[in-house]
Amino acid sequence: MLAAIDNDSVNLIDALTHSQYRGDSSHYGCPGHIPTASNVPYSSLIEDSGCYRSAEELTTLFDDARDTRTINYCGGGIAASATAFVMTRLGYTDVAVYTASLQEWAADPTKPLVTGPEPVTSSQ
Repeated sequence: MLAAIDNDSVNLIDALTHSQYRGDSSHYGCPGHIPTASNVPYSSLIEDSGCYRSAEELTTLFDDARDTRTINYCGGGIAASATAFVMTRLGYTDVAVYTASLQEWAADPTKPLVTGPEPVTSSQ
């Protein structure tokens, strides 16, 4: 993950809420997100009915580069797994999950976390 921060050919996606991404709240020791990560909250994938949104709606949440290495993370890997699943179903070919996610990252004070006023979405 440290190498991915400075690697322009790797996308990081934080699947936590906008509030957690910004650092307004934290359940993992330190607030914020991993530097360079964009924010696609797990909740943005799901309709009110509990079903996944349509492929057309989901496509708007992610970058168009479907062959770019993308690492999804969250607090403990569960929400990131859903985001990775959706990306795979949409045709992304190099998708991974940082399974230890912020439970591991935020527990190490040498690992950088940043806070910010507004989330950066993957499609921006």
